[in-house]
Amino acid sequence: MNNSRSNPLSFSYYRFCLLVALAAGHSSHALADNGREFQGQIGGKAASSATQAAIIGSISSLGAAGVFRLRLSDSDGQTAPTLAEGKGGLKGLAASGDSDSPWTLWATPVLSNVSNRIAPATSEGSVNILLLGLEHNQDDELIRGVVLALDRADLDTPYNSGKVKGNGYTIAPYLAMPFAESWLLDASVGFGKMSLKTNVSNITASPEDDRRLASIGLSHSLLTKTKWLVSSKAGYSYSTDKVESYKDSAASITAASKTTLGQVKIGVQATYLASKFKPFVAAYQFFNDFSVSGGSATQPKEYSTTPQLQLGISPSSGPLYASVVAQVERGRSAVRAYVGYRY
Repeated sequence: MNNSRSNPLSFSYYRFCLLVALAAGHSSHALADNGREFQGQIGGKAASSATQAAIIGSISSLGAAGVFRLRLSDSDGQTAPTLAEGKGGLKGLAASGDSDSPWTLWATPVLSNVSNRIAPATSEGSVNILLLGLEHNQDDELIRGVVLALDRADLDTPYNSGKVKGNGYTIAPYLAMPFAESWLLDASVGFGKMSLKTNVSNITASPEDDRRLASIGLSHSLLTKTKWLVSSKAGYSYSTDKVESYKDSAASITAASKTTLGQVKIGVQATYLASKFKPFVAAYQFFNDFSVSGGSATQPKEYSTTPQLQLGISPSSGPLYASVVAQVERGRSAVRAYVGYRY
């Protein structure tokens, strides 16, 4: 932009935001017995995809779909527009405002309606997540924390007129390092489980999903003279979901299976700071490496690359913050809403 500049941003540089991706079914079984083999992986992968995206977003996204606490200063000490002001600037991922304590507690519920139209394992419904976090800010030079994500999936599977429900958890330590005034490096790992209930033609089953997550990301921000915050991002995430062999109510045994997804994400997002609603628009490109082991021979489809567009608003007031986001990508769409509190 001709009217933009790279602030000598003497950042207390961290913020809280959520980017909950489309939780849609990277499934792992063949379309056999009316598609019952798919069911465990549809629910497990949908929930773990949403949970990993929420955790990564809370650490690495620069306001793409939520509210962050950020204090920008010019080299002469003049304070630039912020999303949420606080004494001493930011105090971590979920900044606690006036408190001088390096410790912060934070909580955010996330409600998502999702639709996955990628055949053969189509699905639609909700994946809702509660994030609970504790973090420590070491002089704005190193931010460390841990998040507990509790998730619930309730999905219909139109391809076989079935349903999948599940409740799970993920525990994920994370860290973030601001550097060179306007850059942020972040990383996280996580593990968890999910208990699922499936129903196809009144045949039920209770598979268990075991998940592992890891991510690393790099972000850069640019504040323009017109009060737009432009954030460029790049990251890599890796996840696995394992569903052990299980028997359904018809005494049929489904073999153990495993899905693996490695994903590269690059993109940019712009947030207008001058408005109290903080509107934003974002565009990303995803590059996926998806694999399946176990189950039967027929395997579901995942696009090797796809763009994603987002549009939303992110109002905030003091410790309260909220967001409404619509996003669409190839074969998938979602609408998300959440409200949270920092302490």
